[in-house]
Amino acid sequence: MMINNIVNKLFTVFIVMLTVVARAHAAEKRIDRVADPVIIAGAKLESLLGENNENIRVYSFTDGNMRPVPFQIDERGPDGDLVFPFGPQKSEDVDKGLFDKNDELVVMISDFGARAAPDYWPPGYNKFAEITAVDPLNGATAHLYAFSFDNPPPRSDVDYVSISEDARTVTAWNYIISFGKEAPIGFDSLAITPAGGGNGINSVDRLKIRVKTVIRMVKITIEKSEVDFTSDLLAYIDGPVRVIRRTNNKMVIFWKIASPGSVINNIFYRDSFEFPTEVQVPFDIGLLAESFQFRVITDGNENQRGKVFINENNPDGVVFDGVMSEAEKNLDLSPYKWSVVYGTEEGRRGAWINRLEFDSELEAVPSLYYMDDITALQPPENTPGQFGALGYDVGKMETITKGVWRLTSIMYNCPEYARGDEIEYLNILDHPVEISVK
Repeated sequence: MMINNIVNKLFTVFIVMLTVVARAHAAEKRIDRVADPVIIAGAKLESLLGENNENIRVYSFTDGNMRPVPFQIDERGPDGDLVFPFGPQKSEDVDKGLFDKNDELVVMISDFGARAAPDYWPPGYNKFAEITAVDPLNGATAHLYAFSFDNPPPRSDVDYVSISEDARTVTAWNYIISFGKEAPIGFDSLAITPAGGGNGINSVDRLKIRVKTVIRMVKITIEKSEVDFTSDLLAYIDGPVRVIRRTNNKMVIFWKIASPGSVINNIFYRDSFEFPTEVQVPFDIGLLAESFQFRVITDGNENQRGKVFINENNPDGVVFDGVMSEAEKNLDLSPYKWSVVYGTEEGRRGAWINRLEFDSELEAVPSLYYMDDITALQPPENTPGQFGALGYDVGKMETITKGVWRLTSIMYNCPEYARGDEIEYLNILDHPVEISVK
């Protein structure tokens, strides 16, 4: 009998120890990624299909508690296109607000937490989905929980990003960006907030788009800039995790004659934004153009002074000061996929990490454009000269054949940058987190 009592006590202690260990392990968030957006197709969230979007909530288990986290559900229509609820050409909600297979649940990886036992789950839910994220580089995991309710509890009051009523300014936690009035296809203000490692002051002159082509038959040179583009706002999505701004963009070729429209979705998250470029090519460009050059530049202003530029081909770095040094004159301008501009002052160590995605199999690939000379005028511009003007120069576009040419520029903000930190942000695309749902 005594032996049985001892065994029972030992067994009880063993069970208690397992529970303590399990709960301690559950409270530990092991995945350490921060800036990855996580987009989960409705088809993966089978248990929530047919639920009213307004009745869905998402929770994270952090520090022993379940807390609501920012999320949004972006709907897609039967054609697979996003449903845009705001703007002059807003979409019709054909799903009647019900969650279906082609809709998207959008969250940030930083809001994932530990795994939670059911006794921690919020009361009153009808259906649930446990979402697991795995870092493919080290196997680290983290979890989120999506629930549906008849009487849903309050949402998270956190709003990572928003867009102004006129849809010109996007305000995110880590940055503020505004599109120009004179040239609305690009921005003329970009500031890193204190949360992003900046001081909230605009550091750019404007986004410059320059096109130069020589017509083959008549040897006429045509040059265009960002002011020769029209950019009409079509619609937008404004959620707590991402803003998507859809525009129709055309280049005025001659008088009122414009190129075919190109519909673009600019996407903004808490600490990143995406600028895709898509050119619909109706014929082989070389049949018409002897040469064709496309250049996109972010020109800075005096607030760029002291910042450092590096990229994969120029790891030693150069400093913006408005005067071209010998090191700057001898930069390697060959094609690249990432670059960094970062501050070095205390409280202003925020960085922009630029990632380029393009078809490297084509001859028309982006080479580095760099100019740090305030005497080098490049009109049209708001501030004369080029102060840390940085971008890409795509030559040989005359080699592009009929089809669609795409290039996407993604800007990631790193609040406290140190050399090598860019790898974490490059991994977002190179080694995306793996998502499973049960």
